[in-house]
Amino acid sequence: RADALLHAARMVVGEVGASIASLEEDRCESVTRRFQASNQALMQARDVGALSRALAEQLSGYGIGSAFLCVHDGEPRAPTTARVLAGARDGQALELPPDGLPFSRSEVIPRALDSGDRARVYLVRSLEVAGIHGYVVLEKGIDDRRVYRVLFEQIGAALRRIRLIEDRREQVRRREAAE
Repeated sequence: RADALLHAARMVVGEVGASIASLEEDRCESVTRRFQASNQALMQARDVGALSRALAEQLSGYGIGSAFLCVHDGEPRAPTTARVLAGARDGQALELPPDGLPFSRSEVIPRALDSGDRARVYLVRSLEVAGIHGYVVLEKGIDDRRVYRVLFEQIGAALRRIRLIEDRREQVRRREAAE
């Protein structure tokens, strides 16, 4: 009788273990699909306005309330000011001036964008892309470091692509002006 109970307990533990493994596999597949979707959306952005819209669409799927792409003005080692080039907050793309929203380097993001409606925790990562020195700010939401690491990389790659597009447009303009 004790052997039968022990065997039944082993079966239950085995079934629970298999269920947990199955749930983890499903979660990994879901996160991977989300990574692919956000990468595709961010890489389709052809300017910083489109990047803001893509961020607004994609962040909520990760449970992230806001993101900001900021660049330094002045010397990279001693920036005087910064500008928000792109961003999203609470599912809405930020409407920013074409050259970005300037703010003091003593702030991580401009006070005007920090709504103060609740305490927010931000994760910040430096960014150096195609001669641009700055950083990306993501509001902490989901408790999975992989998500932030991937999003930081995706945003940097999207900015790199936008810079290449802008450089190509400028080359075409110069060539047409020379003709």
